[in-house]
Amino acid sequence: AATSELREMIEKYHVGSIILFANNNNIDSPQQLAQLNSDLQNTALNSGHIGLIICIDQEGGRVTRLFENKGFTEFPSAMAIGATDKVENAEHIARAIAREMKAVGINTNLAPVLDVNNNPANPIIGTRSFGSDPNRVAQFGVAFANGLQSENVIAFGKHFPGHGDTGTDSHISLPTVTHNLEQLNSIEFVPFKAAIQNNIAGIMTAHVTFPTIDPTDKLAATLSPKVITGLLRDEMKYDGLVIT
Repeated sequence: AATSELREMIEKYHVGSIILFANNNNIDSPQQLAQLNSDLQNTALNSGHIGLIICIDQEGGRVTRLFENKGFTEFPSAMAIGATDKVENAEHIARAIAREMKAVGINTNLAPVLDVNNNPANPIIGTRSFGSDPNRVAQFGVAFANGLQSENVIAFGKHFPGHGDTGTDSHISLPTVTHNLEQLNSIEFVPFKAAIQNNIAGIMTAHVTFPTIDPTDKLAATLSPKVITGLLRDEMKYDGLVIT
């Protein structure tokens, strides 16, 4: 059930979004989760709020929040989907994920991963990526986003402008991608540009420094006006949601 503190955040401070995780009793069963999300949305609507974005990281594979032992379906990773060589599989699986999410009141998926898996030492992306070929990642990523959005679930492509070629985990340190613009344009940016052209609803940023784009020392892309405003908004003409 929603705690009094959470209700206060919604009623008094009008927070716009809620994120659910598997490991802190957010998710016990489909019935419990549907009731929780219904309570949250009703709390929002009854306090003059337009409604909440309720989101989850349901990529498939190792980044999953809805598990079989809680009454849900577990889906394969992006890399496994890419290995089938059938782009339509990405859309079919995303539709199935979206339908399960909608059934319990979750309207936003923090997926697909649009990072190109071009560094075998990467500790955080790996099987979460559709592969090491940027055009393949673009095709499968767009199909996955389209599958979610065809079921009216908001999709977020991540992690802009590209977390694939890092050797450290940005949850615990600040990685750097040193590529020149030519390489970024031919690899890292390819899936994001494709997703933007295909009207992806959201983009999530990377806590990674890109000195070629913004030389400011230790400034992650997430906090860089040159990356978010200059590159994503102005150059790539993206006008959707941007989150971290």
